[in-house]
Amino acid sequence: MAFDLFVAPIGDEAYYWLWGQRPALSYFDHPPLHSWLLGLASPLGWNTLVLRLTAWLTFAGTLALAARLALRINPELGSRAGWLAVAICITSPVWFIMTTLAFQDHLMILFSMLAGYVFVDIFATTLAGDRPRAARYYLGGAAIGLAVLSKENGVFIGVAIAAAILTTRALWPLLRVPHLYLAAILALLLQLPVLMWNISNDFASYRFNLVDRVDWLDNVNLIRPAIFIVLATLTFSPFALAGVASLVRRNPGLPPLGQALRLLALWLFAASSLGMLVLSLSTFVLYYWNIAAYVLVLPAIAALRPGWRLFWPHVAYGLLITALIVVNYAAVPLSAFVGKPDWESSVVYGWDDVADSVRALRSADAPDFLAGTRYTLASQLGFALQTAEVTDLSERHSQFSFWFDPKAHLGQSALVLSDEAFPVDGVAKRFTGGCVEAGRVDVERFGIPVHRFLISRCTGFAG
Repeated sequence: MAFDLFVAPIGDEAYYWLWGQRPALSYFDHPPLHSWLLGLASPLGWNTLVLRLTAWLTFAGTLALAARLALRINPELGSRAGWLAVAICITSPVWFIMTTLAFQDHLMILFSMLAGYVFVDIFATTLAGDRPRAARYYLGGAAIGLAVLSKENGVFIGVAIAAAILTTRALWPLLRVPHLYLAAILALLLQLPVLMWNISNDFASYRFNLVDRVDWLDNVNLIRPAIFIVLATLTFSPFALAGVASLVRRNPGLPPLGQALRLLALWLFAASSLGMLVLSLSTFVLYYWNIAAYVLVLPAIAALRPGWRLFWPHVAYGLLITALIVVNYAAVPLSAFVGKPDWESSVVYGWDDVADSVRALRSADAPDFLAGTRYTLASQLGFALQTAEVTDLSERHSQFSFWFDPKAHLGQSALVLSDEAFPVDGVAKRFTGGCVEAGRVDVERFGIPVHRFLISRCTGFAG
């Protein structure tokens, strides 16, 4: 709650918000569902509460499903079973981060959890020798499709379900059920908006995610996997990782529902983690890209290990890390106490002052357009000014590349926002009249210098 109320939009949050102001079948970086919902919410206001409203709703829905799973397996514990699941989930730092921020992940987590919930029920019914209801398959297929329509790594829940069926003889009867294949087709049909957008845009999104961002085996580096493993472990929780290891040990006494949850949770953890590990050989993998791995194992620890001895160490660790995260983004960057503030944290601060400065300069100078030297700077500026009429002039390809037509702006002037990490120098060469500093905003927190924004007046846009 404190994070959502007091932390200004992260750069990517503002970026996705601007997507929602320009409805489309899909977008360059990611699938469209998240931004469709942001677009629907935007009439309620341009503020952080509305920006993160959908994350609040999915947060509640995801935890309700996790609690319900634990309660169904341990009904004798009553409400305590559900609260154990909730506590274990929300005190995993990466879970906290990705269910709080208005990134695509919060939707992917919800729909992956829903798909997992449904297929755990299908698996359990099959293991018990009964026939699952047909409607369950279609609900599960829709959930898988919506998970992928939220973010690409939603595909891992589908991979995990397929792997669980193919490797478990007791589940092979499902391979003879037509509804399973029709559900898979339903999941694929839900990807049509992404496919249609790519067909009309030279497959730009597919090329970006599958080719441009990854060197595959041309640039293998063993340091990157090591970094990924360390960061993923620390942000997931070392204690939670020990809990996952405890799930590997078979428990013959588990009821069918418990067996099904254990099976699918471990397959999802393995599919996503191994996928990210392989990917890290060829590109830098951010720790939260592996969030799909944790969707089912955290509630599984609560459900299958209700007396988990590491519960309190896990909770204490998670509360400490999440408290530090909130302080870092809402009060002052913690890195400022040991040196220069890190860019990722410091750039969140000072946007009201930036907006005021840009408004004043616009009134005095009336530039033809507004821009940033990075897509996130442009997006945060747009959010602060409550306008989608901004663009990114960096060489990096982004969604702005599809909105901004350089030829339509030849000869025009612009106010360009930059900072020390992304200076205006690289953009100035696109203006025949060059760029001159028009203003600067020095951001401080409790007397500590945090960030410096520069606003430049650039003339004679040359494309």
